Amino acid sequence: MRNVVFAVLVASSSVVSYSEAAAQTATLKKTQIQSLSSPKGTCGYFTKAWKAAKKINGSKYEVLSSAPSSLKIACSRLIKPGSAKSLTALADVSKIVTANSAASGRVSSASGVGIRDVSGTPPTLAEIIAGGAETTFWQAGTVAAVAGGSPSNDQCNDFLGSSNDGASGGFLSCYMTEGVGYSVGQIAQAGTTMCYMRSFPTQEVQDAGAVTVVSGTLPGDNISNLFNTPTGSAARVVKIQTAGEEQSLSIYLRIKSASQNAAAGNQYAFEYFACEPGQSSPQEYESVRISAGGEFISSALNSDGQGGIYGSTVRAFLSRSGAALAIDSRRARIAAFTGVRDVNESFKSLISINGSNEIRSKVYDRHSGFSPRKAYSISRFSGSGVADLRFFEGAYKDDGSGNAGFNGAAEYRDSFYARATANSYISDLSEVNFATDSFYQSAPEVTGTLTEFSCDIPASIVLNLNMDSPEMQAIRVSCEGGRIDGNSARFCRSTALQNAQTGYQSSCVGQ
Repeated sequence: MRNVVFAVLVASSSVVSYSEAAAQTATLKKTQIQSLSSPKGTCGYFTKAWKAAKKINGSKYEVLSSAPSSLKIACSRLIKPGSAKSLTALADVSKIVTANSAASGRVSSASGVGIRDVSGTPPTLAEIIAGGAETTFWQAGTVAAVAGGSPSNDQCNDFLGSSNDGASGGFLSCYMTEGVGYSVGQIAQAGTTMCYMRSFPTQEVQDAGAVTVVSGTLPGDNISNLFNTPTGSAARVVKIQTAGEEQSLSIYLRIKSASQNAAAGNQYAFEYFACEPGQSSPQEYESVRISAGGEFISSALNSDGQGGIYGSTVRAFLSRSGAALAIDSRRARIAAFTGVRDVNESFKSLISINGSNEIRSKVYDRHSGFSPRKAYSISRFSGSGVADLRFFEGAYKDDGSGNAGFNGAAEYRDSFYARATANSYISDLSEVNFATDSFYQSAPEVTGTLTEFSCDIPASIVLNLNMDSPEMQAIRVSCEGGRIDGNSARFCRSTALQNAQTGYQSSCVGQ
């Protein structure tokens, strides 16, 4: 009897071992493989879960049990294949600056006599724009006194940024905030139309007559399926003709098919074109894809109609948020923006955001009448998007734009951003060398042109969208209420500050 029981136990043990071994290897499709750059490695979708993986040969992979814990955690956080099925469920690009509520942060300053840490509640980016940089980055009265021509010696020293702890952060803190605010604001502003596209395909909007079908047939005879991935091999092209008080547009969305996504290893993908009446090429273009593991990858081009061209790229992993998908604030995200207005006015930035609520920003800024400014900063932030973005502290340096340049840190202290001589972020500035870093070796330039794309695209479904309807006006409040005009975030060039710079030359230089 004992031998029989022993034999059964051995047999059971063998079966378990065989099952576990089989679960560790699998033949994976492109839509079940995700490559990561940070942490570097490969994830595979094995038996309903993402795990660190290693390629054996061909399309056969095995679970990499010896992978670093950081890679295992990163893989486990990927969304499941098939989670991204429609534009209506995708994340808002303005949420790329959403803070991770679980982040613990770092100690801001070293201890020392007379040294303080962050205190009070910093203003949001929107509040800085509304209130003016001169009352946020300088002590009360400094900018007004310098601009008015009657500053004290202390105010003269404070205006351009004294190196003493507690002095005004001045242009150092202003540029640190502006570089991120302008870049992210421009990217979010360009994404406003996509917010409308996510919001209008509902039965309520259709029943109210705000959207009507001109030609073609809605998938499944249901408008909520409008931007779902089409089955088969052909993409679905949707044309939306907008009408209302604002300028009429012809908007095209080309929704990639299931077979196209499978071949590319994507969960979902689409292209977007916005065309003005009578134009042969669009004024806006965007390409978006959601990778196998849920990485949101967007590339956009747009024109200001006055010769300026702007391009942006956003990469961020998504996570589940109820029925929708949101930016995963625990993961690293990047945003690149380039704007070229003319030969004298251009700007580019590269922003990286980590799960510890830190933003690293590289900026190359060409402004008429000034030498190009190359800058680097690292800052700590909070917020759920562009509108309520707050900066607590950070460090900044630039190459001087022909002058001595700025190098140091600032913290928000009660009512303004003050110089912080012992802030721990100062040491992080050594991460970047302007002379060797590839970002700074070339002037801002937008690659690609809008003339590559056509406004004469055959559409399978054509809709009319009444932007003046109550339903669309409600959507407008939702889509535009929490955004800022990227150009308004150029607050370090305000009239008040320009007057103060003129006043500084006449009242402070040589005093």
